[in-house]
Amino acid sequence: MSQYKYSPLKSDSSIRLITFDPSSTPDNSLLTIQLSEAQLSETGSFEALSYTWGDLSDKVPIKIGDQTLMITLNLKSFLKHLKANEATKDQASTYWADQICINQDDIPERNCQVALMAAIYSKSCRTLVWLGEQSPLEAAALELLQDIDMLGFTRDHPVHLALPRVVEVIEARIGE
Repeated sequence: MSQYKYSPLKSDSSIRLITFDPSSTPDNSLLTIQLSEAQLSETGSFEALSYTWGDLSDKVPIKIGDQTLMITLNLKSFLKHLKANEATKDQASTYWADQICINQDDIPERNCQVALMAAIYSKSCRTLVWLGEQSPLEAAALELLQDIDMLGFTRDHPVHLALPRVVEVIEARIGE
C-alpha cells in the first residue's frame, strides 16, 4: 500500500474533514477513514479533536482509500475509541484533527490552516478532548470524583461541612 498523497485544498478557507469508512469495523487492525474537503463557512456539524500528539517516533498506519497515512499512536487510540462509540449512534459523525486534516509536509498549507484553527474550533459543534488511554488508577480516581460530585457540594454546602461523608465514600471505595 502506498503512502497517502494529499490533494491541494481548493481555497485558503477550505478544510478537510474525517469520517469513518462504514466498512471498517472497530476491531480492524488498520483503521479506515475517509477525508472530504469543505469550505469552513459551509461545513455541516463536525467535532474538533483536541489531543496530545504523543511520541512522534511512535507512528502507526491508518488507511485512507487504498493508501496509508502514518499518525501517532495516541491519535489512533482516540480514533479507535470514537469509532467504537459511533456504533451506538444513528448516524456517522464527522471530525477534524489537525494531524490528519492538515498536510503536515506542505508548509504553506500548514501555515494557512494553523491560522484558521481558532475559527475551526469555534465552528465545530463541540471539541472532544483526549488525554490518552486511561490506567486503572486513573479510572478509580475519576469514579471517586464522580462519587464526591454526587454528594452535591455547593457554595451553601461546601466540602468541609461534608468531610465525614467524603471519608465514608473513600473508605467504601478502598474496601471494594
